[in-house]
Amino acid sequence: MTVGAAFALIMGNCADHLAVSAKCASQSPNPQTVHQLRVAIRRLRAAVSDFRRTAQYKHRPVVLTKLRALQQQLGGAREWDVLIDETIGSTPRRLRGRGLRQVVKAAELQRTQGYDRARAALEDRGYTDLLPRVLLWKKRNLKLNTHHPANGIQSGALYRPVGEFAAELVRERRKKAKKLGKKIRKLDLKQLHRLRIRVKKLRYTVEFFGDVLPGLRTERYLSALKKLQQVLGTAHDTIVAVDLVTTLEKIEGKSVEPAASIIRNWALECHKRDRKKLVALWRRLEKHDFN
Repeated sequence: MTVGAAFALIMGNCADHLAVSAKCASQSPNPQTVHQLRVAIRRLRAAVSDFRRTAQYKHRPVVLTKLRALQQQLGGAREWDVLIDETIGSTPRRLRGRGLRQVVKAAELQRTQGYDRARAALEDRGYTDLLPRVLLWKKRNLKLNTHHPANGIQSGALYRPVGEFAAELVRERRKKAKKLGKKIRKLDLKQLHRLRIRVKKLRYTVEFFGDVLPGLRTERYLSALKKLQQVLGTAHDTIVAVDLVTTLEKIEGKSVEPAASIIRNWALECHKRDRKKLVALWRRLEKHDFN
C-alpha cells in the first residue's frame, strides 16, 4: 500500500466517522453522543496532522479551525459530567457532608447549561454548514491525493510504501512524547497536559497504521499506550475538577465552601495518586516499545 492509498483509507474513515457521530449528536445530544462526536473530531484532526507533509490540502486551516472551535464548545458539558459522576461520585462516604448535595445541585445546573450550549452549537448555522464542507473537503482531497497528484516532492511522497512512512511518523511522535515522558516525575501541570496531548496523538497514529506496523509488538505497545493515556486523562480531569469547584464557590457563595473544600482536597489527592501511577505506566510503555 502507498501513502496515497493510506491517505484515502484513513481520511475517508475519519470523515465518515465524523459524519455519523455528528448525526447522532444532532438527533440526541446526550453525554455519550456528544463525547463520541468530540472523539471523531480529534481523530480527524490527528489524521490531518499525520499527513500534513505529504498530502495536498485545500482550505485545511479553515476546516480545522472550525472543527477545533466546535470541539471546545462541546467540551464544557463533559467536564461537569466528570466532576459529578467521577470526582464527587468517588468521594469516600466518610468525607461527605450535608453541603455536598448543594454542590451537586449547583454542578448539575451548570451541566444542563453546558448541554444546552452543545445543542445550540449543533443547531447553529455555522456548524450545519461545516459538516457538508468537511465531506466536500474529503472528496476533493482524496481525488487530489490519489488520482491527480501534483509534480514534485509531494507526488513522490504519496507513492512511497506506507510502512516506511508509518514507521517514521511513529518514531517522530514517540520522540516528542519521550522528551516529556522521561521527566514525568517533575512535570508541572502545563507540561503534563502537553504530554497527554502528545500521547493521545501517538496513540491515534499507531491505531491508524496498525495494519502495517509489526503485529504482536504493536498490540502490546498500543495496550500500554492506552493505559498511560487513560491515567493522564484522569489526572487532567482532577485538575479541571478543582477549577470547576472553585467556579461553583464563586457562584454559590459561602454556603458551599465547606463541601467544596472537601471535594477540592479529594480531587488533589486523586491527582497525586495518578501521578504515582504515571511513573510506572511510562516505564511499562518504554519496555513495550516496538521501534
